[in-house]
Amino acid sequence: MAESIRLVITLAVSNKWDIRFTDVSTVFLHADVIGNPYIYPPETENLENTNIIWKLNKAQYGLKSAPKAWNQHLTKVLKNLGWTQSILDECIFFKKKQNIENNEESETATTTDNFPITGLIAVYVDDLIVCGTTETTDEFYKELENSCTISPPECLEIDGTAVTFLGFQYSRHKDYVKIDPQEYVKKILIAFYCMGCNPRTAPGQNLVFEIDKRERERYLLDKNEQKKYRKMVGQILWVSS
Repeated sequence: MAESIRLVITLAVSNKWDIRFTDVSTVFLHADVIGNPYIYPPETENLENTNIIWKLNKAQYGLKSAPKAWNQHLTKVLKNLGWTQSILDECIFFKKKQNIENNEESETATTTDNFPITGLIAVYVDDLIVCGTTETTDEFYKELENSCTISPPECLEIDGTAVTFLGFQYSRHKDYVKIDPQEYVKKILIAFYCMGCNPRTAPGQNLVFEIDKRERERYLLDKNEQKKYRKMVGQILWVSS
């Protein structure tokens, strides 16, 4: 996903497109339920009749199928608005340029003037990067507001204010976009009490972390520590991507 985002940003800068960041509010409530729509009421309702069940009209937070339901809903909405889903990355959508003279799609691209698409969208759950010509992006937001509740888009202006997206700071310059993970890394260091750690070129020294197989049971992490370790590794992998 990170590589696709960088590619989308690169194409937007090359074509001098608008770059806008958007968040969809209460995403799962826009999608229909996948599978069994019936649930038991939560205990907080304190219902006297314990035989009552509820039928969900929309997907809810906490359902395992909710992310899939939202993805299917958004994909359907974008396709209905004329966007094509990439076969290489299903999180990327593009708007094809129509040839006005012969009403056929352009098949070749040799310059930015002959580029075969007018817009790109990168989707990460409820966060969207929308890039394209001003006409394409304006039309997209006007149509999307009829299907979803979205936050006001943040436009990435040249030499303007940086925009935060997925923890990283994006700032636009004339010929490039700078992606700065500094604030995200700082949050990781604070969360895992590592602000006072000294930087190193390697995570450890040779032979320091060798463990005697006969005693390694005493070094195993408990469930809480295992969860914390997996969280830390996941965040570090996201930064490195």
